[in-house]
Amino acid sequence: MKLSFFSVSYAGDWGQVCLDGSAFLAKAADRLVTAAVQSHRDLGVRAAALLELPSEGDRPNCNAVFDAWSAALCGEDAL
Repeated sequence: MKLSFFSVSYAGDWGQVCLDGSAFLAKAADRLVTAAVQSHRDLGVRAAALLELPSEGDRPNCNAVFDAWSAALCGEDAL
């Protein structure tokens, strides 16, 4: 599955987001910053992906932020 006009696969995008996110979160933790991953019409649009992404790097300073509109776009039950 292609995500965008770039020739990158979903798995490639997922891996890059995890690598970049882990590096960012390490620096953020040093400054006592907590980051939030929000669902949008992209990599984390499905609820399962949104819940999985913050756990990929095993960082306590990363949380998921739920957007009911994204769930509605996917036909998922927001409740």
